[in-house]
Amino acid sequence: MDHHEQMAHGGMDMPSEGPMCNMNMLFTWDTTNLCIIFRQWHIHSTLSLLLSLLGVAALTAGYELVREISRRYEQSHTESLSKLP
Repeated sequence: MDHHEQMAHGGMDMPSEGPMCNMNMLFTWDTTNLCIIFRQWHIHSTLSLLLSLLGVAALTAGYELVREISRRYEQSHTESLSKLP
């Protein structure tokens, strides 16, 4: 089923902003028109896919680091408040 034809607006052609993102939601190694997180984060090759996966892992690790630092700060702040008279 071709969804592109169903979404046409009265035969008017919309201006293209470049390659469209592939909306295949299944696990695939096909890097053709693949977008990660944003439309601007466009994958063009297997190498850029692997680098993007490493980037996503680094972003996730950074987020978890910030959460851990926040937890430790809150814990130390709570302990210092509990020691006050």
